[in-house]
Formats: sequence, structure tokens, C-alpha cells
Amino acid sequence: MVGNTDSLFFFYLYGDHPVLGQEELRRRYDSDLTIFSPRIVSLSSTFGPLDTSLFGFVQSTSKFIASASRDSITSFLPHLEDDAKVSVFSSSPDDPSTRETLSLLFSKQTISVNLTNPTHHYYIFWTENKVYLTKECSINKDSPSSRRTHLLAKPHPTAIHPKFAKAMISLAQTDTFHDPFCGVGGIVLEGKRQGLAVSGSDISPKLISFAQENVVDTSFFVSDALALEISCPVLISDLPYGKNSLVSLEKHSLYHSFLHIVAFFAQRLVLGLEAETELTSPEWVEEFSYSFPVHKSLRRKIVLLNRADQVHQEEDEA
Repeated sequence: MVGNTDSLFFFYLYGDHPVLGQEELRRRYDSDLTIFSPRIVSLSSTFGPLDTSLFGFVQSTSKFIASASRDSITSFLPHLEDDAKVSVFSSSPDDPSTRETLSLLFSKQTISVNLTNPTHHYYIFWTENKVYLTKECSINKDSPSSRRTHLLAKPHPTAIHPKFAKAMISLAQTDTFHDPFCGVGGIVLEGKRQGLAVSGSDISPKLISFAQENVVDTSFFVSDALALEISCPVLISDLPYGKNSLVSLEKHSLYHSFLHIVAFFAQRLVLGLEAETELTSPEWVEEFSYSFPVHKSLRRKIVLLNRADQVHQEEDEA
């Protein structure tokens, strides 16, 4: 089922981590999704489309125009304007190819096509029961790979990829956050690019000096994450790991102590950590987790944690 078609939007997700793209959409739009395939989803939005470049794993956003049965897509023709490009996406290998779809669509009539710089860009989505026609309203033109750690003014080998940093920000649903293990400032940089109120801290004075060069005009300070003196309700951070990370305690003890201490002021955490590491704490409830390979011998994961007392209160009110 799809929602109210007056406010219905379709999204095409990048193929590398579509589950993360789906969760980004759920959180930013605060809406349930209709999933046609891992890369094709839709939702209803009362406030219109967001800038697709905010997302790490969403490629394009388009607005619903019309739907048709699988054998009557020529009904889309009156909706198509000249100087257009038409892209075709399938939810199953058995769906017609792009060439077959366009042959069916333009068997009786055609429009002027512009593949390089079209005025209008239409999408045709084949799904199990219907075919949908949508019109592009936002495309992800961001190039996060240009901000990978080795390209920053001051790099660090363990900095998270910017696409994952953007996804973590999407999961947080926030206008402001602090990164208590900020390293050279990669996550803070992505937040600042989105116009958020951001800050970072780290136990290493050297890394803080690097972060200040990578993300200018931003609040960075030296602090052990176990001794933070802030009141920010949302923390987003890639937890330290590996021999290049400076920490004050053994890793698992550090994580346990960190979860306990920040529960006194934080309400939501979005954290990156090694996939095999379990974060168990009575103060926090895990709402989402996604693991992914970094290289052959290492998997990382992103987890979303909400403070347990707030979750229980919301359950009681419901």
C-alpha cells in the first residue's frame, strides 16, 4: 500500500547500503515506508521533499504523478512534457528492461528527449502490481568521497567515511549534536555542512588541533569523554578502536563507563563501533543497528540508542 498520493514521494537508494538509506528516510521524514525493493521505496510527507543531498545513501527523490497497471503504461503519455529524460527502475529481474519499457511507452506517441540537460526528469518504477510515474524533484549531487579522511587538510587513518557520517546524522533527527570522540572532525564537518549546531571534543590535543584545521570556526576542545562538561542532548560519534586511537581505559571498559556517564545528560546516541562489540546498559535502549564491512578483516556497525527512561515513558503514554 502507498500513502496519500497528493503527498507521495518515491526514493531511489544507492546500491551499496540501501538498508541505511531506508532508515535515514524513516528518521528524517518520521514516516513509515512502502518498500518495493531494497532500492525503491515511497512515503507520504506533509511538508514536501527534503534536500536529497542531506542523505548518505539516498540517490534521488521524485514526486508521484500517476500509476497504471503493468499492461497500460501508455496512460502515462499525457503527463509527459517535452525536453525530458525518462529513467526506468525495476524491482525484479523479471520486469521489462529500460529499452522494453520505452518501446511500450512510446509505441504510439513520442516526446522530445534531452538526455544531457533535460528540463524534466521522469522516473518509471516497475513494482509487483503496478507501475508508477514520478517526476524528479531532488537529486543527491553531493560528492562525499572528496571529503574522505586522506583528502582532509589533517587526515587520520580511522576516520569514518563521510557517507556513513551523513547517515548517522540522519538517524539522530537533530539540529544540534556533540561528538565526544571527534578525532580529526569528520562527523562534525558533515554536520556543519548541513547548517547544524555542532561541536567536538577528544582526549588528544593533537587530534583537536587537526580538527580545528579541518573544520574552521567550530567549537572543539580537549576533554576525556568520561569527564564531559556539556549539556547537549544528542551525541554522535565513531567510538575509538585500533592501535592509532588514544583512550583513557581499555576499550570495553571505556564504552561501558561512557554509556553510564552520558546517560545523566544525553537523550540519544548514534555510535559507530566494531560489529562484534555489544553495548549493554540499563540506561539505554537500542532502536536500530546496522553492520557493514570496512575491509576483509574488519566489520563496523552503527547503532541508535535512546535513553531507556524516555522510551518507557513514551510506551506508558501510548
